[in-house]
Amino acid sequence: MFLTPDQILQTAKRSEEANRQRMRDCYCELGNAFADALFDVCMAEWRTGPATTWMRLNSSAKDHILHAWQYRDDIEGVLLIRKDLDEYVPLFVHRPSLAHKLSSKTSLWINFRAIKEAMADE
Repeated sequence: MFLTPDQILQTAKRSEEANRQRMRDCYCELGNAFADALFDVCMAEWRTGPATTWMRLNSSAKDHILHAWQYRDDIEGVLLIRKDLDEYVPLFVHRPSLAHKLSSKTSLWINFRAIKEAMADE
């Protein structure tokens, strides 16, 4: 039996709510506003669903994101280049265009400007 369109939307909504709460728990030291903005911005930029976005942000990327966030007033974001299966090399980036030129399919671009704008909108 297949799901109806309404059931599909309900399932997607539950997935987003569950993964958003996981983000809040994971990034609790920076607050819900940061966790929500990070989740929304990365989901939009990477064009991924809630579960994939959560898994990427909950991996070894978390420590690099938290460290780079300390310099958010001096950089545009952090580009995490996959070194191997479970490790990233962080590049603090001053121009998003550089991040897009250096990125690959396995790298993660965390846009601090967009995160700060999303936090200001809340």
